Amino acid sequence: MNYSISTKLVLSFVLISLVSVAIVASASNYFARKNLISNANRILLAAAEHSADNLDLFLTNNLDSIRIHAQLPVLTAYLSLPLEQRANSSLESEVITTLNILSRKDQLFYSSYTLFDHDGIMVFATDGIGIGTTHAAKDYFQQPLKTRLPYVSAVSMDENTHVWILSFSSPVRDDQDKVIGVLRSRYDAAILQRIVSQNNGLAGDQSFSILLDENYIRLAHGLDANLNFKSVVPLAPEKLTELQHEGRLAKVSEADLTTNLSGFAVGLAKVNSNEPYFTSQLAIFNSQLSTAAVIQLKTKPWLMVFAQPEEIYLAPIQAQGRNFLFLALGIAGVIAMVAFGIGRFFARPIVELTEVAKQVSAGNLLVQAKITSRDEIGQLAQVFNGMTLRLNNLVSSLEEQVQARMVDLTYSLEVGQRAAAIRDLAELLPTVTELIRDRFRLYYVQTYLMDDVGQTLILQTGTGTIGQRKLAIGSKLFLYQEAELAVQAALSKQAQIMAETFNEGGGGRLLSQARSRLAIPLVVEERVIGVLDLYATEVNAFTSRNLTVFEAMATQLSLSIDSAKQWALAQAAQQKSQAAIQQLTQNTWERKLQFLATKQDLAFTYNLAEVQPLSPDSSQLTEKETLSAPLTIQNTHIGQLQVQKPPEKQWSHEEKFLVETIASQLAQKAENLRLFEETQQQATREQITRQISDKIRASRNVKMALETAAEELTKALGVDRTIIDLRLDSLPEEEKG
Repeated sequence: MNYSISTKLVLSFVLISLVSVAIVASASNYFARKNLISNANRILLAAAEHSADNLDLFLTNNLDSIRIHAQLPVLTAYLSLPLEQRANSSLESEVITTLNILSRKDQLFYSSYTLFDHDGIMVFATDGIGIGTTHAAKDYFQQPLKTRLPYVSAVSMDENTHVWILSFSSPVRDDQDKVIGVLRSRYDAAILQRIVSQNNGLAGDQSFSILLDENYIRLAHGLDANLNFKSVVPLAPEKLTELQHEGRLAKVSEADLTTNLSGFAVGLAKVNSNEPYFTSQLAIFNSQLSTAAVIQLKTKPWLMVFAQPEEIYLAPIQAQGRNFLFLALGIAGVIAMVAFGIGRFFARPIVELTEVAKQVSAGNLLVQAKITSRDEIGQLAQVFNGMTLRLNNLVSSLEEQVQARMVDLTYSLEVGQRAAAIRDLAELLPTVTELIRDRFRLYYVQTYLMDDVGQTLILQTGTGTIGQRKLAIGSKLFLYQEAELAVQAALSKQAQIMAETFNEGGGGRLLSQARSRLAIPLVVEERVIGVLDLYATEVNAFTSRNLTVFEAMATQLSLSIDSAKQWALAQAAQQKSQAAIQQLTQNTWERKLQFLATKQDLAFTYNLAEVQPLSPDSSQLTEKETLSAPLTIQNTHIGQLQVQKPPEKQWSHEEKFLVETIASQLAQKAENLRLFEETQQQATREQITRQISDKIRASRNVKMALETAAEELTKALGVDRTIIDLRLDSLPEEEKG
């Protein structure tokens, strides 16, 4: 080779540069590919974890909800009643109303609310199906009894409607913490498909999730719902029969219950916490391979599989490889040191991004990758930072929502308990409205009640000075004022939200600081009895997220108001009954005393030697000398007991109590004797009547019957003569035959 030394040096230098660039490019491509695969796996895993957390949050929220609902006092009071007292009782109506209200909180997916007694007998169901049947052997009944905790069942097919359902149940306890029944709510299993489908695309283009139970049966599929309730691989005949008997598989041919994807099942069996990934064919309609990450749920032994076609999954990695090749060809003409330095320069962002990814995988969602360029690496870092930020916001938002919802539920429960403890309506409404305003930090709270004709809402109570001024002017709303938010709520029987208001919500300058408003109808047995009106100083203070809390609180307040009204009616009826009894007792004793006054003495005195009648003209003892106690029956004064003391003696509290006790017992004894005498007199009259009737019936003819009747009446009444005259009055001429 006749080349100059400079050429050889240049060629050698270029060759060394090319070799160096090739080595650096190959090494960088290898590590970048490894890191990108690791990052892609982490994205898949994060998406799987997010999907599993969403489903766990759904299950946990419903377990908490059914636990809170099972603690409602009306359910405990109803199940505590003897069986024969439940039917047509007021508590039964309250239970029916409460469960019907609860079942309407999610009308799209909620199936029904069901109440079982301690023996597993269904005592009520909002869908009316199966009432009176026994469910003692079902897991949703047995598990709450055994564990005393809320329970979520496996997905199974309803025997009556042939719809796939998911049941939540919780024990109902009495005041002694004894389990006296079980409350169950049922979801249409389509809610699982909806939750799973919402996560499609979370890990990138064409990514999707699949929910499997412990038997590898699909409960939800992000792309194809027709695969739901089919097993990944064929099940053993015994297992298939068992699951069909339990309703967890449809009773169809085995070929219609499986997809026979053995690679899918092998991948599921191999995953673990250290290597939760596998690649396999996941669908029967095409043979393409997909890479998947698997996470087990915390609340159920179910698996959340998040997958992406391998072609899409590897596309960023292949693109990165091509970029490195172009980079190597572009810097091939530069010297080795510059090429080496540039290689290091471009490799550094990858290393930094890898370190950031490691911190994110360790749980630090606040870390951000440095963006030093606008090339693919910089774009990747920017996308990674955006994904990390979204994950952090999502986790924070979920935590804040859960915390806020728990606080609201706690306040709602406190308001319900306080309302249930007050029977007086005049005390109930001011107390509850002030408590609602204080706990939820609202600007103003007021309560309207419907008048008797159902045409006018009358303000009953309002908080603070605003409420006092509105009550002073007698604020009321007519149902023809349809523009008023409270009237709209009463007419529609649904809560009405005004997210942003500037004095359009009623009240004029009195409510000038109000910026949002919520009007909730107070409904009892489909009957509007009033409206709960809430005002806040913040815009959008009332949303669909916290509406259910306020509606549940309004339901509890409605039941308490209705209970207070019923209690007031019962008190009035009791007072009328007591007044009637008192009047009857007074009239009876007046007649008794008037009768006895003609027969015998009614006043006596004891002089430490003997008991003597007290003459009407006897001198009365002075008030200072005697201790008097009234003889009272049913608040009717029938006499008095007087005790004289020596001049030097003072009455002690024990002596006064003794005299009052003796007077009470004496009055009661007099009443008992009077009742006994009346009973005896009644019995004597009935006996005489029976004897006379028997003798009359024993007569052989009319004459003997008349003679017997006259004779016996004369003896019984103690009269001189009894006349029985049998004759027909003469009829007018026009009425004769």
